Amino acid sequence: MLESHSIHSAPYLIDEALQKKNWSLEQAFAYCIRLTKSHYENFPVASILLPKTSRPFVSAIYAFARRADDIADEDFPEHERIPALEAWESLLEKSLKTRISHPVFLALRETIKQYQIPEQLFIDLITAFKMDVTKKRHQDFEELLFYCRHSANPVGRIILYLFGYKDPKLMELSDKICTAL
Repeated sequence: MLESHSIHSAPYLIDEALQKKNWSLEQAFAYCIRLTKSHYENFPVASILLPKTSRPFVSAIYAFARRADDIADEDFPEHERIPALEAWESLLEKSLKTRISHPVFLALRETIKQYQIPEQLFIDLITAFKMDVTKKRHQDFEELLFYCRHSANPVGRIILYLFGYKDPKLMELSDKICTAL
C-alpha cells in the first residue's frame, strides 16, 4: 500500500508536483506536456505529428509511463524499485476512485475517463516495469511474449482507444505489431 512506502521522498515526486496542492486540470495537462518535452527520448519530437487536440492526452499517458520507467530504471536503488512501483500503482488505483493532488494522475484520470481506456492497460504497464527490475533476461520465447503482452501491447491498445478505435480485431493486429517491434 501507498502508506507503507516513502513515495513522497522519491525523486520523481520532489518537484512542483508536490509543491502545489491544488492543481487545475489545465495545469495538470501543462505539467505533463512539460515533462514530455523535457525528456531525452524521441517521443517529444514524434508527438508533433499527432493532432493538436490529442497531444495533452498523449502527454498524460507518456508522463505516467515515463515516471514508472524512471522508477524501474534509474531513480532508485534496486531494492527500492519494486516498492516504489507498487506505490505508483497505488496512486493510479486511488486516482481512478477519487481526485488526488498529483498532476500526472489528474491528467491521466481525465484521459482514461474521456476515452474509456481500460485501467488494466496501465496496470499491465506497471507489471512490465516490475519485470524490468526483476528480470534481466527472458528464458524463452514464451516468457518474452508474456513481457510484450504487458509492455508493448498495452501502449498500442491505449493509443487505439485514444483515437476512438475499440474493435477487437484492431486490438489483435496492434498487439502483433507492438510485439514485433
